[in-house]
Amino acid sequence: MDLDEAAQPAARDRFRLDAALEAHARDAEFLRTGGFLPDGLALPSGPVASVADARALALSARAAIALDDKPVQGMASTAEYFGLYLLVAALPGEGASLRLDDQFGVAIVGGTAPAGRRRFTAAHELGHHLLGDEYQSDIGVAASRDERECLIDAFAAAFLLPETAVTARWPLLQGSEREKLVQLAAEFRVSWGAAVKAVKRAGLVDAQRAGTLNAQTPQRGDFLAIFGTEPVEDLRTGETGAAWRRAVLAAYQDGTVTPARAIELLHGALEETDLPDREDDAAP
Repeated sequence: MDLDEAAQPAARDRFRLDAALEAHARDAEFLRTGGFLPDGLALPSGPVASVADARALALSARAAIALDDKPVQGMASTAEYFGLYLLVAALPGEGASLRLDDQFGVAIVGGTAPAGRRRFTAAHELGHHLLGDEYQSDIGVAASRDERECLIDAFAAAFLLPETAVTARWPLLQGSEREKLVQLAAEFRVSWGAAVKAVKRAGLVDAQRAGTLNAQTPQRGDFLAIFGTEPVEDLRTGETGAAWRRAVLAAYQDGTVTPARAIELLHGALEETDLPDREDDAAP
C-alpha cells in the first residue's frame, strides 16, 4: 500500500474531529458570551517537567473538586469544573481539545472507542487543558508518543485512578488478585490495562504478574459475578456535561435560542417536545 493511501484514513479522521471541535468551540463561545457558561477553577501554576509533576497535578486537580481518593463519576461534568466543555461525537479517533482562554476550553472525544478508553481520552484532554496547551489533536498519538504526551498520559492515569486510591482500596477488596482488579476497574471505570498498570505502579504486583493479569481481560460475566453489576458506561455519543445542558436550557428559557437550536446544542439529549415551557409561552 502506498504511504499516502495509508495516511488518508487518519487524515480524514483528523479533519472530521477538528471540524467538530471548531463547531463545538463556536457554540461554547456563544453560550459564554451570553453569560450562560462559566469559566472553570484555576489550579496553582507550576512547571510540569516530569511524570511525578504530572501525577502531582492530577492529585491537585482531584483535591480542588474534593474527589480525594473517590472514583471520578461522569467525566464530562467533572471536566466542566475546570472550564473544559466536552462533547462525545460519533467519530473515530481519540480526541482533540482547544483552550480558548484561561480556564475555558472545549474538547471532542471520539465515541467509537471502548468506554474505558473514552474516559482516558477525556482525562487526557483535561490534562492538556490544565497544562495550558492551546490546541491538541490526539489522533495517531498512540503510534508516536513524544515526551509531552507521556506526561499527559501520566496525568490522565493518576486523575482516573491515583496510587493513593489503589493502596487504600486494595486491602479492603475480596478474592484473588484478578478478582480484586475486576472490582477496582469497575469502581473507577477504567480499562483493564489501566487498572493493571495502576496496581503495578503501586507495587502491589510485579512486572511478570502484571503481564499475566493484563492478558486475562474480564468479560461482562466476570463483572456480574465479582462486582455484582457492569460498570456504568460513561461518555456515550452525544453526551455533554451538566453545566452545558443547564446553559443551553437557560439560553432557551430566556429566548436567546430557538427550540430547534436548543435541541441542536443538546446533541440529542432531548426532543423538542421535551423542552420545558418558557415564561412567555405560558403567559395567557
